[in-house]
Amino acid sequence: MPEVRFSAKNAAYGDIFDVPKPASMDIPDWYVSQEKYTHGERGVNERGGFNQTVKSCSPVYDAITAGYLFYLPCDINVTLTPEQERVDANMTSRSFEHLEFHPSSQISKWSFDKDYYEAGFVGKFLTGWVPRLPEGYSLMVMHPMWREELPYTILPGIIDYDSYASSINFFFLLKKSFEGILRCGSPIGQVIPFKREDWSHSIDSMSDHEYFVGFEKDRRFIENAYKNFMIFTGYPTMKNNIDAMQLVMRANLWDRYGGWYDKSEQSDGNMY
Repeated sequence: MPEVRFSAKNAAYGDIFDVPKPASMDIPDWYVSQEKYTHGERGVNERGGFNQTVKSCSPVYDAITAGYLFYLPCDINVTLTPEQERVDANMTSRSFEHLEFHPSSQISKWSFDKDYYEAGFVGKFLTGWVPRLPEGYSLMVMHPMWREELPYTILPGIIDYDSYASSINFFFLLKKSFEGILRCGSPIGQVIPFKREDWSHSIDSMSDHEYFVGFEKDRRFIENAYKNFMIFTGYPTMKNNIDAMQLVMRANLWDRYGGWYDKSEQSDGNMY
C-alpha cells in the first residue's frame, strides 16, 4: 500500500502545528446530523424513487472522507484595513507566522466573483508540514469538500511531492467583508494523493437498452445501488412477496441468470 508521510520541518514545527489526519476522522457536523430520508422516514418521492437525501449519496461521502485534512494551529483575529487590500491578523501563537498575503495583481486576469470575495489580496495559510510521496505520486490540494460554511475558500492545485521538498501552504480567498476570528482547529485544506498516469480517451454512444440494463435498472429498483444492494424483509407475508431469506441481485447478475429460475406459481424464487 502506498504511504504518504507528513514530516515536520523540525521538532519545533511539529509542536506548533496540528497533525494532519485522515478526512474520514473529521466528518462535518452538518453531514452527521443530516437525516438519510426527507421528513425522517423512508418513502417514495414525487418521481417514484426513494426519498433519500445527500446522506445516502456515496459520491458525496467519498469526497468528504477522501485524503487528509490540515488545520489552523491557532485563533486568528481578522480585521480589514480601510483600503481592504489586506487583513490585519492578530494571532494567538506568535512563535511562527501562520499567514502571508500576496497582491491580487498575481491573479489579475482571473474572473473570480469580487462581490463574494475580497478582491484586494490573496491569502496564504502557512504550515510546517512537508508531505512526502512515493515516486510517481502527486498531491491534489483543494478546499475541504462540502465545507462551504468556512469564511475562506482554498484555491486548488497539484504538487508533485515525490520530488518537491518544501512545506505545504494553502492559498485562499477571504469571503467579502468577513471580520472576526478564524478558529483554531478549522480545516484549511484537503489533500488527496494520486498516481500520475498518462490516459487516452474515446467517445461513443450507448443504446437505450445498454444504458437501462447497465445503470438505470439498478438505480430504479435497488436503493443506493451505486455500491450496495438491499435485502427485502418479506413483510407482510403474502403470495408473490419476496421472502426474508431471498436476495434481490444486482442487475448484471439478474440478467446473467435470467431472473427467477423457478417461475412456477408457488415458487419461492430461489436464485441459482
